[in-house]
Amino acid sequence: MALPVRPLVIGGVLVAVGVAVVMGGGGNRDGVTPVSDKGRCEFRVSADLLNVRAGPATDQRVVERLRGNALVPGQSATENGFRKLGDNRWAAAEFLTPAPGNTCQ
Repeated sequence: MALPVRPLVIGGVLVAVGVAVVMGGGGNRDGVTPVSDKGRCEFRVSADLLNVRAGPATDQRVVERLRGNALVPGQSATENGFRKLGDNRWAAAEFLTPAPGNTCQ
């Protein structure tokens, strides 16, 4: 006696989706990983488009552009009105708003 294949496939997919949801398989939807479990240093971009520069000055080359409302990891270091986002990555601090739960200044 042959079993119907279609109901078995649909059932298997539903079980897999259920397991993924229960196990947290949705992942980090905003693409940002907190700096550490002890603290979070994240900022929301408040400009429409924000230049990320190689150093903390407007004459430094642009290495990336961030879209408005993007959530980005940062560091507590600031210099010349710029916040350090990472190695050779600085953005104007006035356009970075601390995200909820942010623990760095």
